Amino acid sequence: INPFKVRIEVDNEFSANKIEKCQAFIDRNWNIQRAMERSSSYGVIRDVDLDLSDEDILKCISCKKPPEIISVYRLKRRDPEGIGWQPSEAVQVCFKGSFIPQYVYVEGLRIKVTPYLFPVSQCSKCWKYGHLYKKCPSSKVVCPKCGGPHENCETETFRCVNCSGKHMALAKNSCPVFLKEKKIREIMNEFNCTYRKALSVYVPPSPFQKASNHNTDPMTKNEIDFIMMNKKHILREVSVINSDSPAHIPTFSEIVKAMTSIPVTKKKVSPVKSSVKQNRLNDVYEIDPIISNSPPSTTGQDKTDKIPSQEHKKKSVNFEELLSRLKEIIFLRG
Repeated sequence: INPFKVRIEVDNEFSANKIEKCQAFIDRNWNIQRAMERSSSYGVIRDVDLDLSDEDILKCISCKKPPEIISVYRLKRRDPEGIGWQPSEAVQVCFKGSFIPQYVYVEGLRIKVTPYLFPVSQCSKCWKYGHLYKKCPSSKVVCPKCGGPHENCETETFRCVNCSGKHMALAKNSCPVFLKEKKIREIMNEFNCTYRKALSVYVPPSPFQKASNHNTDPMTKNEIDFIMMNKKHILREVSVINSDSPAHIPTFSEIVKAMTSIPVTKKKVSPVKSSVKQNRLNDVYEIDPIISNSPPSTTGQDKTDKIPSQEHKKKSVNFEELLSRLKEIIFLRG
């Protein structure tokens, strides 16, 4: 697989067990594990005194069976002055097998164990993810700015060597490859599985789950009622947009254009029902007459029943905002 890892394929379970128990491999301190299984798991304990060494911690730490503690390693953090790294109070504990206990005991004191989240490592030589400079399988030096075969340059036209995007290889939050690797490690942490198994269950994000500039506040009951009253017209316009290309997802501007350009077919209703329905809508919304196509109310009710209060006016929304929220529900919330 790389200069430091070899994959061995066997035909049966008996051969796999012989490889795992091979004394020659054990004497060389080689790490042997199955591809889809974990031979060791990692947890973290915190607030450990800095005066204790790794050997001292390993002598006084214990846990209940079946897991067995193999080794401990004190994690490091960046120096506050920005020069190098310094020891932290967090200690990584390696357990044998795929099970992590909830607690370990240090001198009779119970300490909580949290799963260790593996960081996304990046090589400073080829700028690929998953390994460091010392274990880089490539002999070529790559520029982090343009991806060329040189160490560094002064170009202002960036190109990522991982996703070919218009950003440097160091811009991790802008790189979809980094976000994928980060999500895979979160799956490894959640299910305590290997990288290969997490990769098999990883689901790429949908293109419709991107961030939107529209309002994503939850809809009120009155807004939902209004959309339900006009759902036939909205569905008809969406079907008109998709008639040429059924796989096409209509955009917000296309829906608004279709809703405002094609008038709603007006049903024949009695004047009394039409005026009552219009008064009910006017109490909650500011409706565009081009879309509503409803005549003004002519009933003799008091004006205070028809004109909403000042507080209601502040909460009223126009039709485009309603369509915007409808789009968020349909296309972004699955």
